[in-house]
Amino acid sequence: MSEIKLTFALLFFFTIVVLYMNGKKIKYLPDDATFVKYIKISMPSIIVYTLNEGLRFGRGIDYNLYAKDYFYNVGNSYFVDGDLAFRYVGIFLQSLGLPFQAFVILMSFFLIFSVVIFIRNVKDCAPFALPSFLFLFYSVTENLMRWFFGFSFILIGFSYIVADNKSIRNYVFFAVYSIISFFFHYGLILVPIVYIILIQFKRPILKPFFSILLFILVGVFFQPKMLLFFKDYLIGIFGFLLEERSSVYTSNIDQWLTSGSSILSLSFSIFSSKHIIGLYIVNIVLGYKLCKYLNKQYIVLYNFFLVGFIIFPAAKQIELLLRYQYLLSIYQFIILGYIIDFYFVSKKVQLNKILYLLSIVVYLYFTLSIVRGWFVYNPEYKHLYIWNSNGEKFLDLQQTYYRDLEDMQR
Repeated sequence: MSEIKLTFALLFFFTIVVLYMNGKKIKYLPDDATFVKYIKISMPSIIVYTLNEGLRFGRGIDYNLYAKDYFYNVGNSYFVDGDLAFRYVGIFLQSLGLPFQAFVILMSFFLIFSVVIFIRNVKDCAPFALPSFLFLFYSVTENLMRWFFGFSFILIGFSYIVADNKSIRNYVFFAVYSIISFFFHYGLILVPIVYIILIQFKRPILKPFFSILLFILVGVFFQPKMLLFFKDYLIGIFGFLLEERSSVYTSNIDQWLTSGSSILSLSFSIFSSKHIIGLYIVNIVLGYKLCKYLNKQYIVLYNFFLVGFIIFPAAKQIELLLRYQYLLSIYQFIILGYIIDFYFVSKKVQLNKILYLLSIVVYLYFTLSIVRGWFVYNPEYKHLYIWNSNGEKFLDLQQTYYRDLEDMQR
């Protein structure tokens, strides 16, 4: 293993350990602790995550696009004409003479801050949920930076409703934070609507058997090219929601709906990600069993994850839908946090031996698949920190991500 990959591994593992240890303190914090005390207790998680993720260099395609076309070369990018809050935050940081990395640190901070605030509602799962969040979603959140920067505000607002969905005041807070998120990424306008609909269900929407059956049916029968029938309607929707920037999506909407963007031009097999599908199915089954032991807050989050699970085969083939799927399946880190605690650590709930062993195998397979992908298949440029930048402001995508994607297609 190279020095760069080893450094990444050590810092990642250190972050996991800190999140776990700090999660234990959060778990045993009294329920009547003030918000200020809660944040103080949570500071190790906030600081370590912010620094580890915020100091990553060239992380994902979007990092380099934003740094080049948005931050250092304003006027050349469509970002200038949209997402006002995101644009003005960048302008403010530039006015202070700060580099793009400061923007990355800020986005990392807001994301973990929102996660910590949200976990306050379900803090019993914190020791395992916090590390699960990093492990499950780090590559997604590192790349879709602006998407998750905006989502951070939705998550903060959503924490009010999860805490008490009967209070009109809390719905007002959710609405305010959702409006703020819209100005960071216009595409987030649909998310609060879906959230409000799903939170009305107080019981599990489906049993695992029917959830898995629907998952399979979506994977077998869904064909992205079917959506081309609705292409004109989608162009109209994007034109309304995204205004000036709609042309970026609509000009190559055929590719977005069938195989990703025209830049990447990749085709994905519906069931190629066996390790992810296995994880989803086990968490759907074991998570459902916990619904009768945990409160309504857990059931609401289980339903969000369940819907994300069902649409995954379709979303995996459609870039635009996948972004929304992430914001439903993201609550898997809460579900998994409870699963690890209830079934494998405290063993408050017993599993039959076959399901117990099968679950262990699936979790190990998922973990090994992810780790192998990081350190065997991923090139070094996907593990860089700012001290590996050699004075560069961003990576040349033609020599890194785009080149490797083209090699994959060959």
